[in-house]
Amino acid sequence: MPDRLALTLFNGRAGDHNDRAMAGGPLLAAELADRLDLEPVTIGSPEPALNTDWETELAAAMPALRQLTARCEDVQAAGQVPVTALSRCAVALATIPVVVQHHPDARVVWFDPHADLNTPATTTELKQRWKCLRRIRLCPSRIGDIVAAGIVLSTLQRGNY
Repeated sequence: MPDRLALTLFNGRAGDHNDRAMAGGPLLAAELADRLDLEPVTIGSPEPALNTDWETELAAAMPALRQLTARCEDVQAAGQVPVTALSRCAVALATIPVVVQHHPDARVVWFDPHADLNTPATTTELKQRWKCLRRIRLCPSRIGDIVAAGIVLSTLQRGNY
């Protein structure tokens, strides 16, 4: 299986409200690279957090998010299995449409450093997030809409309206 794995590090702007999360992705990617004997492909480069409204954050993040979508498409087209290290949940929304396009029955395994093992059925906050996301078609051409939803929800959650 390791020869089918494709390791990606997303290290670009992603609507961060401070610069602390940026350190996590490279550390995780380095550990995965060592354990899996893989060289990661890096998308984006660290930039200072903007900590501003979602429209500005999304516009600034879109170039790197589109690169991540293209990388995910290349990995899927090559028949590889993606392993992605990233710093923000919203970034994963750039990968899911491609995976679903290639594997409509795919399931996502999400390793999150927070102790918030919830489902949309058990948490009011998550119910609201999923209610918003259900209305968005999962196709790569709509990546801006999908990521916008993630950034808006994250921005609302931390109180920056």
